[in-house]
Amino acid sequence: MAIGPDPPMTREPLAPALAGLLLLLGLVYWPGLSGPWLFDDFSNIHGNAFLRVTALDWQSLGAAAGSLEAGPLGRPLAYFSFALNHYLHGDASPYAWKATNLAIHGVNALLMAALLMTVLLRLAQRGALPARMVPGAALALAALWALHPIQISSVLYVVQRMTSLSGTFTLAALLCWLQARERIFVGAGHARDRDAVPGHDDAHLPAAAVAGMARSYSIGVAGWLAPLGWLLAGVAFALLGAFTKETAVLLPLYALALDRVLYPDAPYWQRWLRLPAGLRLALLVAALAVVFGLAAWHYAPGYAGRPFTLTERVLTQARVLWFYIGLVALPRINAFGLHHDDIAISSGLLAPWTTLPAVLGLAGLALLGWRYLDRRPLVGLGLLWFLAGHVLESTVVPLEIAHEHRNYLPLLGLLLAGAGVLLPVVEHWQRRATVALLGTLGAVLAGTTALRADQWGNELGMSRYEVRHHPNSAQARNNLAADLVWRGHYAEAREQLEAAIELAPWEVGYPMNLVGAYRVDKLEPPDALATEILRRIREEPLSAFGSSTLHRYSECLGQGCRYLLADVVGWLEAYRDSGRPTFDRSYIEYLLGIGYREQGRIQDALNAFQRAHDLDPKYLHPLFAQANILLSLRQWDTAALVLDSIRAANEDAYQRLDRQIAELDAAIAKGRGGN
Repeated sequence: MAIGPDPPMTREPLAPALAGLLLLLGLVYWPGLSGPWLFDDFSNIHGNAFLRVTALDWQSLGAAAGSLEAGPLGRPLAYFSFALNHYLHGDASPYAWKATNLAIHGVNALLMAALLMTVLLRLAQRGALPARMVPGAALALAALWALHPIQISSVLYVVQRMTSLSGTFTLAALLCWLQARERIFVGAGHARDRDAVPGHDDAHLPAAAVAGMARSYSIGVAGWLAPLGWLLAGVAFALLGAFTKETAVLLPLYALALDRVLYPDAPYWQRWLRLPAGLRLALLVAALAVVFGLAAWHYAPGYAGRPFTLTERVLTQARVLWFYIGLVALPRINAFGLHHDDIAISSGLLAPWTTLPAVLGLAGLALLGWRYLDRRPLVGLGLLWFLAGHVLESTVVPLEIAHEHRNYLPLLGLLLAGAGVLLPVVEHWQRRATVALLGTLGAVLAGTTALRADQWGNELGMSRYEVRHHPNSAQARNNLAADLVWRGHYAEAREQLEAAIELAPWEVGYPMNLVGAYRVDKLEPPDALATEILRRIREEPLSAFGSSTLHRYSECLGQGCRYLLADVVGWLEAYRDSGRPTFDRSYIEYLLGIGYREQGRIQDALNAFQRAHDLDPKYLHPLFAQANILLSLRQWDTAALVLDSIRAANEDAYQRLDRQIAELDAAIAKGRGGN
């Protein structure tokens, strides 16, 4: 997908090099493929009944795609891919799912190499770097990006396929946009406007632009078909990315940064550059203030269930971004982790004192990137790419403080900035010295990633490593406790949960898990613990983790969590009566119905299921639960009445359940026939 003539080194030698990169990726990640399901994998995948498709029909796949609302757009393509994984491999083991993630990462490495080749060739045409260095630089940067240990959670944490697959579509969209951009603007658009730009004659324009101008005078309708096709393909990929994960909406920012660096002679950039520098800066700051102000207003209610405020999160993110930069520049095995809840919250610019330098440093990086766009385009592009890539997840949205997978595409920015610093130096080195430097960097990154993958390949071993590396992480201790409970080490699990509670006393999910660790060991939890849980549920907003913990226990009441039956029903009743649920009231009534059913309180269960449906008439699961109870009671006629209600509600349901209706109809008919 290169633009313009090839450099002296042909692209044929790159094919075996890229094949070697894919092979190395497979070897590095291989030990981690045998690892366990992790954290959000359970709620999004392993416990998601809609993903258990048995046929590739539109109804089943549509129900799977719309099964959960993981973001504003629902991320249906991610869930669609999970459903295909389940159909092909089941969910008893995540091995095949992780292998699929690895394949996606390999595809992204190839797309990244193509994008880098395109960008670097264009910069070489501008004289920003020697053309002979382009193939090697593109391959090296793509390899460093793919092999960096910060990427491991995007590969071995199954649910983060949302991140990597969205990255696939984003990279593909950028490649399509670059092809269209070259044909439209360097061709017709740039030529048409060149006379409007003072001081720009053909002698001072890049050769590719001059050639494009010559072509533009003869461009006709047919000449616009190719760029239009590329643009439409780019839009299609962008939409696919957005419906996989919302991070794809950052595509315009990436494209804007690329356009400014690759096509600085475009008329609109020249008009922009004619404005006084102070005015340009003021306009940018004002635009950012408006955007982030509106976003902060929109997302402010979401902080009710977080142990930090919007201001605290924004201040903390300045330090978090420098933490990410440190992980990229100096990949220390003990600094990486699945969770980073041990990062202290910034309550002010001087609390901790590193907050103010972090904020000023980020402002300096942004200013440096802006000023270097023309002088050192790789450095400028890289810094702005990195910052743009964190606009969504590292600003005002009420997400957890830090996760390594948020650097999946932003990592490229830091690598580009580093290349912009190093390329002028290594340009004068002998080839062997350059290869030795890159080989050493690649070996360090690959070795660290392989070591992390090996740790991630063993469930209990990984949990112990996480606690060893992050002893102040309550989430790491909670994960270790879950693994210990699974293996019957109940006393040690309780120790870990007590430590987690001490580290995060505001989090009600850990006390819930501690009650579970007592109950599964056939021990009575302390009265004070049970009382405190109920108090928090009634009086305090339930956190995101607390909600997911309550959800998880409620969902498994009919399977492996009966020892918590009375506790969970009590928690759900307190949660319903608190008046501040973080998931909808209809769903709470549905979960209560499950609890009552398991307790043998049949009439209470039927009433709860009815309330659940009345609160949300498009929600059919409560009616099916009612019908199944009636079938077990051999009340065929009453079950048939419920079936009629299901058929009527199915017309406007969130997901049509025609197959399930047919199965229920057959069960009623069979029951009546048996009588």
